[in-house]
This record gives sequence, structure tokens and C-alpha cells, in this order.
Amino acid sequence: MKIYDTPQSDLKDTDEIDSSSGRSITTSVLGFIAFSIYLVPYMFIPQFSETFASFGSDIPWLTTAVIKLNILFLLLSLLSLFLNLVWVVRWLNPKVVALLFKVSVGNIIVSFLCLFICFVAMYLPVFYIGTVL
Repeated sequence: MKIYDTPQSDLKDTDEIDSSSGRSITTSVLGFIAFSIYLVPYMFIPQFSETFASFGSDIPWLTTAVIKLNILFLLLSLLSLFLNLVWVVRWLNPKVVALLFKVSVGNIIVSFLCLFICFVAMYLPVFYIGTVL
């Protein structure tokens, strides 16, 4: 025998609505930050490749790979802009918004990792030429 019955309501749960709108804003901000981070190597790697070509010596394989895969940074930046569509399409299912939020967090982690690899790859020839001389 129950003594107290919990009252029932026809209203939607407001916690679900607030969390999905907050996630969409955060997803949009993370996407824009990742977009900016991916564009930095895309814009500066061609200048480094011209400088390395003027050295006239071999460069490390990591530097060569980063120079050849420069267009990948443009594609990743476009992916980041796609994640910003969540801001425009806020009416998505909260489960989809939660999934896109996880993808955008992964995207920002990958963007910082790519930026770090680019910095290392662009400074490797300086150390490599220093050991050759």
C-alpha cells in the first residue's frame, strides 16, 4: 500500500532542453577554434616548404610528410565548419547534439595534436642541418 503518489506532469523535462542548447553552443565554439587551429598550418606550411627548398639539402621524412599532406589541414578545417552547423540547426534531436558534441571535443584534441606535430616537423630541419654541418 502506497501512502504517497508522485504528481505527474505533461511538461517536457527542462534539463534535457537546456543541456542540448548548451552543447550546441559549445560545439559551435569548439568547431570554430578547431577551424582556426587547422588553418594556421595550412597557411604557413607553404612558406616553410619554400625555405626548406632553398636549403638544398635533404629534410626529415616527418617534415616531408607534413608538407605533402598540407591539403589535409584544409579538409579538417572544413569538417570543423560542418560542426558549426549545429548552431544553425539547433532543433536536432538531443542525442544527435550529444554525439556531435563528442565529435567536436575529439576534433579539438586532434587539432591541437596536429598543430604540435606541425611545429615539430617544421623545426626538425633546423636540428637536422645542424647535425650535418
